[in-house]
Amino acid sequence: MAIPKVKPGVLVDDEEKMGVEVEVTPDDRVIDGETMPAEETAAPEAAGIDPDALLNEEQVALETPDTSVSKQSKELSGKAQRPAFATAGQKVQPEGFVQEADRWEYLWFIHKKNRSIEACVEKITFPDNLKTAVWELDLGGVKGVCPLSETGLASQQLMFRYVGQVVRVKIAGMDKENRLVACSHRAAIADARERVFETLEPDQIIDVMVKAVLPAEGGKPPRLVVDVGGGVLVEVPRGSATRRRAERLERLFRPGKQAKAKVIQVDRRTDRIRVSLAAVESDPWATYSCQRGDVVAAKVVRQVRQQDGSLMLYLEVQPGLIGIASTLHGLRIGDQVLAKVKVYSPKEQKLRLALWG
Repeated sequence: MAIPKVKPGVLVDDEEKMGVEVEVTPDDRVIDGETMPAEETAAPEAAGIDPDALLNEEQVALETPDTSVSKQSKELSGKAQRPAFATAGQKVQPEGFVQEADRWEYLWFIHKKNRSIEACVEKITFPDNLKTAVWELDLGGVKGVCPLSETGLASQQLMFRYVGQVVRVKIAGMDKENRLVACSHRAAIADARERVFETLEPDQIIDVMVKAVLPAEGGKPPRLVVDVGGGVLVEVPRGSATRRRAERLERLFRPGKQAKAKVIQVDRRTDRIRVSLAAVESDPWATYSCQRGDVVAAKVVRQVRQQDGSLMLYLEVQPGLIGIASTLHGLRIGDQVLAKVKVYSPKEQKLRLALWG
């Protein structure tokens, strides 16, 4: 499949380029560069309206404080109450009928105003005339495309993790003949980044959206990629993602999941933002209670071979509450065991256990 080329950054500013023909009749008038139908610009006398009465009515409306409904709302309600009679050749619509705006015209308005809009990433495709992957977007019934260079993402692999998710994009160009819209996620992020840095402060609790769960690679630990606002992405390492150690990140989080996070750092000079999802979870050391001799259930989250040949086991008793125990027998990560409490000190966050049974 070949994607019709739409030149990035080229704005189509006139109706002729958009394939729209505007016919001006002798009775029409041009006001501020726009053609207005004659009936909309006719003098009040031609419509059988007393200009003085109209002026008085306008003056009263302007001088009277509007405590209930705005003047504009009144005008709209007045129009809604008028009988929807059609002129010759026009279709008579049902009472209360509201004509929906054409989606293409709405997108053109967004484009002209240089605003961003939400779109759903339906799939990733590889057009014959491009050497890169392309997001295919749903813009409310109109197809959009966004190549890797305009996603604002660091790699093509990260593009795949956005399939099925909603992103914000700006419209770079429009091809009405093929009903195709060229989009830029990168441009929408650039607009939002300044506002994000202006509004975020350390210790704030904010809403974030999980965009991807990445495995350990390139010397980096397993981590989350979260949207902190407007598509601005921040990587969250495993230790800051959750207090849980026994569960894999992909089992705890999925792309599109909403969560709370605490802002740790905002540095405009280095263009760095740090957040922690674990910081908003309850502290298990402050809520868990046990004493020496208690037998508890635990899950193996890590094991380290000691110099004497024994194994040091790290056992999770509660999410984020880890104790240690020694054994001569190897276990597997995730194994459930029973352990007897030897030492428990919430103040020092110390938990010593011995395997039981």
